[in-house]
Amino acid sequence: MCRKGIFLTTQRAGTAKMPLSSFVLPIIDNGMKAETPSFEAHQFVRVRRGDAVRRLIQRDKTPLAVLFMAAVVGTLAGLVGVAFEKSVNWVQNQRIGALAQVADHWYLVWPLAFILSALLAMVGYFLVRRFAPEAGGSGIPEIEGALEELRPVRWWRVLPVKFVGGMGTLGAGMVLGREGPMVQLGGNIGRMVLDVFRMRSPEARHTLLATGAASGLSAAFNAPLAGILFIIEEMRPQFRYNLISIKAVFTGVIMSSIVFRIFNGEAAIIEVGKLSNAPVNTLWLYLVLGMLFGCFGPLF
Repeated sequence: MCRKGIFLTTQRAGTAKMPLSSFVLPIIDNGMKAETPSFEAHQFVRVRRGDAVRRLIQRDKTPLAVLFMAAVVGTLAGLVGVAFEKSVNWVQNQRIGALAQVADHWYLVWPLAFILSALLAMVGYFLVRRFAPEAGGSGIPEIEGALEELRPVRWWRVLPVKFVGGMGTLGAGMVLGREGPMVQLGGNIGRMVLDVFRMRSPEARHTLLATGAASGLSAAFNAPLAGILFIIEEMRPQFRYNLISIKAVFTGVIMSSIVFRIFNGEAAIIEVGKLSNAPVNTLWLYLVLGMLFGCFGPLF
């Protein structure tokens, strides 16, 4: 027997010594043998992974009805978002077109611009005061209160009032945006779908309200990640972090984005353009800018 690591050579009688490479047989004991996974080991790992996935699917108790309703909420929020954007743009174009007809008479432009904007704003004000006071303002506090079950959601009057009133106020050229109205419209759409399908579960109510709010924001700016982050960051005290709610929010936001992009394409709502590379010696200014915004944000 040879010792560990010694190579054998054979020499037959009457023949010359053969080259060492012809009869090299490395003798390695078990302690020095390389550990390589066998085919059976690979199969065992695959089986274990398959069992883990199967167990995860079996543990997932998300009702399909909730995911289906989340998809419906996202689809409706996308349609309402598209209609709201086009309606506001139409009102703005009509107002600007009316002013363009008297552009040659400067003494008529400013009074007419003020009168048209005031009339449009008064339409929104009248509808809110007369039919749905909870539709006033941005609408985000209303949805936050509804998520905490502190405020009722009367979608049958908020939806038309918020839509038409938003057309008037935004079309008047007021310094407002579609974020707040679409969040409230989306949340009310979630409650409407809940009532139509007659779901009485508090968990389903909370989930669809959050899904509608996220889908509405996503449809407002064609920004699905913004809708998800809005629920996670802006409404983090009210949002219930569980697997059902998170999957429903993702489903609704995806459907809302798909619907919006079918009608409006994939172009960004706010075009930033291409920014040139900043010099290295000015990068510290961005840190100062971030700190200033961090200080002014809570004050605002």
